[in-house]
Amino acid sequence: KIIDGWLYTGDLATENDGMISIIGRKDSLVKIAGQRISLKFLEAMLEKQEKIEESAITFKEDPLYGHQLIIYFCGKSSNQDVLELFKRESGLKVLPSKIVKLNEIPKNKNGKKNYKLLKP
Repeated sequence: KIIDGWLYTGDLATENDGMISIIGRKDSLVKIAGQRISLKFLEAMLEKQEKIEESAITFKEDPLYGHQLIIYFCGKSSNQDVLELFKRESGLKVLPSKIVKLNEIPKNKNGKKNYKLLKP
């Protein structure tokens, strides 16, 4: 979509002296308890761990509590291990409302994570 000469793609970017630097995607950020959280950053944090092969983080909208994080992962870790890692490494006061261990993270035909198939 083009507005006022700008192409809106869903990417987050900064501009400095006419140079545009893309810094991420708008749709991977969520605001929970006043904190802007990058879901991609949290996924990368989890995937650095030896026992977590892959992860996907989504959120659901709760009418009472607002956005609630959901962690999906595959690997040798337990749900409790993932929760402890999240508490220790994320630096967030917010905890996931749900942690789900899967055999594999669903992919689309291009091999990218298919978040639409992950049900809250």
